Amino acid sequence: MRRLLVLALAGCEAYASRSLHKAPGVVDLGTPLPHENGDPQRFEPAGDPGRETLSIWTNPYFLWGRGRYRANDASREAGLEIHVEHAAEGLLTRTALGVTAGFGFAQWGPGRVTDAVGAFYAEVDVHTLLDKDTWPVDVGLGPVLYTQQSEAGAQLSLRLPLGLLRVRYMARSGIEVMAGFEVPVPFFFSRSR
Repeated sequence: MRRLLVLALAGCEAYASRSLHKAPGVVDLGTPLPHENGDPQRFEPAGDPGRETLSIWTNPYFLWGRGRYRANDASREAGLEIHVEHAAEGLLTRTALGVTAGFGFAQWGPGRVTDAVGAFYAEVDVHTLLDKDTWPVDVGLGPVLYTQQSEAGAQLSLRLPLGLLRVRYMARSGIEVMAGFEVPVPFFFSRSR
């Protein structure tokens, strides 16, 4: 008896309908589906619903230049930063926003041991491609703090592939300009919409 009921309901067009008119991911639940009869005017090609990507980068870095320690030779800084970026159209989008938090393990100058703790900082970043065939560029701006000296300021970072340029303005010690390299280690999490 159940089998007869299932067979009867399966053949009833008012109870259920099946159509290939709308592709997966492009569905309007408010519009009833027309009956498919093979008419080419009723065919809709599948559309890409898009994807969202969350990328997390751990970037160890090493910089040298004009730091807190004024000397004839350049100061040096070693540290680690974590960069989180959200892209609405996949991994290689033209422009994306992100945030970076970092810590300079130590900053030292010539003849000084590495007992001076570097800076804590946070940045808001804009990641962009200057041209679709060029390397990505990342620009970040945010506050910076040296905890040992209780000195605050602001910093601007420019990141290129494997390169880093950083400019800081500190309240007491003035301007620092350091350049060097970083080694990005990426982790990507992507989902389709």
